[in-house]
Order: sequence, then structure tokens, then C-alpha cells
Amino acid sequence: LDAPGQAYVVLYQYLLEQHAPAWEIRGWFRSQDLKGNCRLQVKYAYGKDAEDTFALDAAGSHDWTPFVFKTTVFRVKDCSRLAFELEGTGQLWLDDISVDAATAAAKP
Repeated sequence: LDAPGQAYVVLYQYLLEQHAPAWEIRGWFRSQDLKGNCRLQVKYAYGKDAEDTFALDAAGSHDWTPFVFKTTVFRVKDCSRLAFELEGTGQLWLDDISVDAATAAAKP
């Protein structure tokens, strides 16, 4: 993903585990010469504003680095949009992104 830019996916909640108290969004990122902000926004597809916004500490250049964010957005039967947004200049790579029910032992 070249900055400035955006990459997103729409998830339908009926595909996710039901009745979980929270979910974890996990994955890996790598960045090169990134100058600016990088964030993940989670919002209901019909909503105007993001329900959750998470900062991804990707400024500069990083080798493959894991990330995990915890959210409760998927509790509502609807579809949600996960969007990675970059500001400034540079590049970001994303890999192995998953959404799973959170476990009690998980650390965000």
C-alpha cells in the first residue's frame, strides 16, 4: 500500500463466531520510509463514523512486525468495514490478517 492510500475489506458478521464478547484483529505489517500516520478503522458498513480506530506504529522502516487489536464491533448483526489508512509518504505491506473470537488469555 503506497501512502497516501487506503485498503479495506467488508466482513459479514454471520461468518464470524457468534456470541463472542470481543474479537481480535491480528496480522503482520512491514513498512518502508513511512512518514505519516497509519491506522486501522473498524465501522459498520452503514455508519458514517468509525466505531473503533487503532494506531499502527509503523512510521519509519520496520521488518515484519505482528499486531493485534481488540474490538467489540462485530457483536451487531450487520456487515463491517476494516480499513487500513495511510497518510504522508512511504509504503506499508500487510499479511496474514485474521479476525477471531478473543480468548481470555489474549493480550491486545
